Amino acid sequence: MALVRVYCGLASAPPAATARSSASAWLTAAVVDDAGRLLDVCDISDDAVGYAELGALLSERSGGTAGVAVAADSAEHQITLLLAAAGRPLSIADEESLDDYAERFGDDDSPDEIQAATNERRAVGLARALQAGALAASVQGAPRELMALKPVLAAHAALSSEDRRRLVDLATTVDGVTAVLPLLGADVVAAAEDGHEAVEVRRHGALLATYEGAQARRVLPDEAVLDL
Repeated sequence: MALVRVYCGLASAPPAATARSSASAWLTAAVVDDAGRLLDVCDISDDAVGYAELGALLSERSGGTAGVAVAADSAEHQITLLLAAAGRPLSIADEESLDDYAERFGDDDSPDEIQAATNERRAVGLARALQAGALAASVQGAPRELMALKPVLAAHAALSSEDRRRLVDLATTVDGVTAVLPLLGADVVAAAEDGHEAVEVRRHGALLATYEGAQARRVLPDEAVLDL
């Protein structure tokens, strides 16, 4: 697959904009290419599942590159913190600049963009601000409380686009095991799908994240099981 340079913008999405009932906060993600063409706009939950979905989207759109720059409207989003911990180039925009970027970098010839909600316009504006050089992204220091996640995030970054999508599918089902952490690369998917999760938990000193905690505790100690 040919590599494509893309840029991503993240903006807070009000609950009403997502049309989903969830306790999690939501973000709107926009992806543009090196010419500023809009490739994707979607809503993602501001949590680990949303981070995985964003990673899969960026991997698909960029051909697998790990260094896609992201501009966000806040440094306090869970996804923003995870991006910083993963070492991804990141830019945080001032609140006062969000509507300016949305206006300046909006496509006046696109009815869809003109009629889009504020959060979508802001996300697109942030992505195009990166593409145009109005914002510069750089690697941020990982928050101290997330330093322990760096090996896990590195393993996620090593997954192929297909495996990232498979991992998202695993993480969004309520049937059985969701994840085993930490494993490396495609081992995450293989362990979860092949039913060897208990063995891998013991071998790696890992945690088993699952919706079926009672069943997992039949073969694993309580401290090795994380209830979802």
